[in-house]
Amino acid sequence: MIEDAIERGTAYLAAGANTVFVWGGSGGRGVSKEEVKRLVDAFTGKLNVKLNLRPGFATVKDVSELGVARISVGPELFAKAMNAYQDAANQLLASL
Repeated sequence: MIEDAIERGTAYLAAGANTVFVWGGSGGRGVSKEEVKRLVDAFTGKLNVKLNLRPGFATVKDVSELGVARISVGPELFAKAMNAYQDAANQLLASL
């Protein structure tokens, strides 16, 4: 729940954290634009979010315009690189 994240994040900031990382929970749901707005306001901009690099999710431009302090991508760039590597290897093997 977003209220729980705000409560915990506020406590972390009060204890000296520089930013609060909210990744959106299991299942890859992510954090909606409306939730990001609420979190940015609650944490006075000291928010770190993880982007989902899939169609339909917020972009870097979207969340930066909302005022987040930091954007993370997790392992998604690595996964995309490994998929491209596998495709290239399959093409190479198919040419034998």
